[in-house]
Amino acid sequence: MKVYGNMWNIPSAGQYYRIGVPLQAMEKLGLAHTFADTPFQDGVSRQDQIFNSDIQVQFMVAGKHLHAQTQAVTEMKPGKTAEGDLRYPPLIVYDTDDDLRTISPLNPKYAILGTRDGEGKLLMPRSEMGIKFDDPLSGDEPLYLWRHEQETAAGRFSAARNVIGHAHVRKMIETAHAITVTCDTLAERMKEFNKPVYVYPNSLLFDDIRQYDIRRPADDVRVLWQGGYSHFPDFYPLRQAFHEAHVRMPEIKWVVFGTLFRWVYENISPFRVEFHKWVSHELFFMKYGTLSFDINIAPLADNDFNRCKSGIKWYEAAALKVPT
Repeated sequence: MKVYGNMWNIPSAGQYYRIGVPLQAMEKLGLAHTFADTPFQDGVSRQDQIFNSDIQVQFMVAGKHLHAQTQAVTEMKPGKTAEGDLRYPPLIVYDTDDDLRTISPLNPKYAILGTRDGEGKLLMPRSEMGIKFDDPLSGDEPLYLWRHEQETAAGRFSAARNVIGHAHVRKMIETAHAITVTCDTLAERMKEFNKPVYVYPNSLLFDDIRQYDIRRPADDVRVLWQGGYSHFPDFYPLRQAFHEAHVRMPEIKWVVFGTLFRWVYENISPFRVEFHKWVSHELFFMKYGTLSFDINIAPLADNDFNRCKSGIKWYEAAALKVPT
């Protein structure tokens, strides 16, 4: 069996867990010959793999040209080879690890993915996303988080462009033969497309996990939080709890890996915060294994978007035998 995996989007943890890990595992177990397609692959090899694979897995990719190619594959008919063997066209599997329709306006990726306001209503083409606070001093004017064509580090915000992007994703899902997701909640959301939906949980390759014996102060209790700006809604509500823990247990060393929110220093002594910048996913496990933490924390706010997430940060810490 030949399995093709599309890894043409920006390298990310999701890409690694949804395409990289399964393909490597299948190859290692002798279940299939696999091909992870990246922008750096040889074009001739790519075309051969696309049209001669038995299964194609597309992870969170979309667009007119890709949809046209995918649709052409699904419309192919079985045929006989020169040797007289019957060949079937590839099966198309679309994989997703998020419900993009429920992304929070507080998530930086809202710039390129956001299509609904904080109450779940679809935005109009030139909409601007504002939030009103129950504060008499703020007046009636909302605080605008997103303005039309606002430039951000994550991209330029345009509700119309994002709606079109979601439409491309829906077309890819509707064209596929099946959908794979990370958890049961997301599976229920995807059943509306009337396609077979399969839950393939995120998993780890233990060969990728490394733990290093790092010298550290004997009295420190190292508590790790790792994540990016998108976890602001998850982390911020706990700021007072972190402050209380810091006061009651001054031996805690707060290890922050990824994004350091400014308010952390407002509640915790800077001398008890150890910050590590984010690294590319190719270096993630090497960096992760050097942080020498005792406890891992991975808070998630109870919202629609997070209910579709998997416990990957728990898996990563558990692989190092560290409690979460």
